[in-house]
Amino acid sequence: MATIEREFYRSARGPAPTDEDAWRLVFDQRAMRLLVRHEWEAAGHNGVDEFEIAEFLAQDGAAPAQLIKILFGRVSAAAQGTAGPLQLKSLPGLTRTAARSAAL
Repeated sequence: MATIEREFYRSARGPAPTDEDAWRLVFDQRAMRLLVRHEWEAAGHNGVDEFEIAEFLAQDGAAPAQLIKILFGRVSAAAQGTAGPLQLKSLPGLTRTAARSAAL
């Protein structure tokens, strides 16, 4: 198996029932790389974006908040979009090295 994937968030994108976004946490075993894959489909177009974990968690929105909830068991006010961009250093259990790496 080349990759392991787990969908962690899905949302409606447009008026059609098939217009939606899906976010997956992906581990590429060959490259030893963990990333977030965002796939979307809407009338007339679709696509895929991939983000490094730190880049994804620095974004505002429900999808990053859901991933934080899965990883850490709760969602901070910053991750819910009520206090600006997520401050990774404030997450419980995140080591200084991980926070420093994530902030880059």
